[in-house]
Amino acid sequence: MIVLGVFTDEYTIYLKFNGVANYPVFNLFLIIEAALLFTFFYNILSLKYSKIFIFPVVGIFSLYWLLSFVKHGLDSFLDFNAAIENISIIILSILYYYEQITVNFNREIYIKPRFWVVSAYMLYSAGTFFLFLFIGTVASNQQQNIYILNYAFLVIKSILLSIAMLMKNEPGIRKTFTLT
Repeated sequence: MIVLGVFTDEYTIYLKFNGVANYPVFNLFLIIEAALLFTFFYNILSLKYSKIFIFPVVGIFSLYWLLSFVKHGLDSFLDFNAAIENISIIILSILYYYEQITVNFNREIYIKPRFWVVSAYMLYSAGTFFLFLFIGTVASNQQQNIYILNYAFLVIKSILLSIAMLMKNEPGIRKTFTLT
């Protein structure tokens, strides 16, 4: 997903410098990112009520995104949808931490890569929540200055995702190889 995000950012910068509206690309990335993140959380959450919580969230988010895209489409960034996605990711991250600490009694959750992935998206969502919520109310010439905050949290998210990618999935299991 991080590769898709990098390509999206680069392509939208290219579009902006060529005078083409880049909002449709951002809006499309928003729904793809949300679908992938909701699928990820569905796979890592273990409690039944946690998984059941995802279905209405996905339905409401998808329906609202579709209605917003039909209404605004190519004219604007669906900033309120990004804020809804951020709220959903924050809630799902808290559910993940809750399950790991109370239900699974896992005190060393930081050993698993999924902890770092959840932490990356939790920090990014928490850091950019108000940015995406209010970016539409700011004058266009000031938006780029405020959007720097998004880039700062993208760097933090990328560092945490890099930590997750460099970790082994099961640190306790090591295979031994013998020469024959």
